[in-house]
Amino acid sequence: MKRNCASSFTFSLAPFLALLLAPQPAAAIEFRAGQDVVVGLDEVIFDDLYAAGETVVVDGTVEGDLVATGREVTLNGRVTGDLIAAAQAVVVHGEVEDDVRIAGMALLLGPSAVVGDDVVAAGFSLESAAGGSTGGALLFSGFQALVAGDVGGGLRGSMAALEIRGRIRGDSEVEVEGDPGTPAFAQFLPSPVPLPAVAGGLTIGEEARIEGRLEYVSANEARGPGTASANLARREPSARPVEAGEAARRSPWPGRLFKWLGLIVLGLLLVWWTPGWLGRRSAEIDGRPLAMAGLGLVGVAALPVGILLVVVALGFVAAFLGLVKLGKLAALTLVVGLAAVGLLVLLFWLSSAYLAPVLVGLCAGRWALSRVAADRARGLVLPVVVGLVLLALLRFVPFLGFLVAVAILLLGWGTILVWLWQRLRRPSAGAST
Repeated sequence: MKRNCASSFTFSLAPFLALLLAPQPAAAIEFRAGQDVVVGLDEVIFDDLYAAGETVVVDGTVEGDLVATGREVTLNGRVTGDLIAAAQAVVVHGEVEDDVRIAGMALLLGPSAVVGDDVVAAGFSLESAAGGSTGGALLFSGFQALVAGDVGGGLRGSMAALEIRGRIRGDSEVEVEGDPGTPAFAQFLPSPVPLPAVAGGLTIGEEARIEGRLEYVSANEARGPGTASANLARREPSARPVEAGEAARRSPWPGRLFKWLGLIVLGLLLVWWTPGWLGRRSAEIDGRPLAMAGLGLVGVAALPVGILLVVVALGFVAAFLGLVKLGKLAALTLVVGLAAVGLLVLLFWLSSAYLAPVLVGLCAGRWALSRVAADRARGLVLPVVVGLVLLALLRFVPFLGFLVAVAILLLGWGTILVWLWQRLRRPSAGAST
């Protein structure tokens, strides 16, 4: 049952994409697009509604399915069919008579939300507020979830942090991978709607009512006052016993050592190939560390949302091309678009795993050498080696290693984003920028 975040997210997004790309009768669809798309309080749409805009707000009634995308999608009215939405924030305060399929950074089922059947959600944060109700199952894959509403068909999913405060009817099965010691930092992330603070692991509040068996896969026991009255069953993430020799072969230490040795080699190659570029990027981190970390945080938070919007846009384009009988062009659009998205994800991973540590390592090495041998700190070769060795040692320290990894990601990505922005503004400057 062990899955990483990417595979879990893809699994949960698959039904959304399948429904989005399903062929629909041309006469039963109404398209709306613009900066702000609004369905008025007294307005009734007797077709499926496909909407795209900076904001999409539905206060009236949609007699059919609602498919929407944008920065923020809000349903205050009523949908007689399915709600299918992808945005940075998806907020449901109204009624959906059938299923809800949503994806985004912040997902909120408000206190007046009523969902007739299942909710399938994927993203960073999901909140089901007290007073809201879901008639079927609630399935979520992402970082954190706060379930305070009424869930009629059990809870399923995989996440790092889960807190239950509401009523869960039926049997449930969840995978909670987070460490209880991990702080609830999500509320500090930029988001169109407030994010709840959910601590790592499984927490069951005093007001929770779990009317069924809750089986959870976690390395840690559930906590909270509600655990005493809940019917809980915990499973270890891996039920197969591991032999002592196999455990030694699985030790992460050799792999980590070789990784950092490889980063040192990469750093020396970059010193040889692009010394000017490397020095300027490191100077930006040293001169504006908070600004670089802030830009990195924005970039990391915006990347999954951007990918979602691109995928949804591809779905809209392909669906439209299919409606006008251009099936081959629709298929080509999907293939090329998804390949471009895959390339973007690959570049993000490569830069985060390899380029960012070298940039931050050079800055750290110069800082360390300036305290003991200031004349050696002005070069590149020795600071790169010293800095990467220092980062490697810090990464092996429990908890501190996690903070160092976050700092490397944010500082490195912030600097890379600044460089990309400079290249876009001065494309003629060439690779030496």
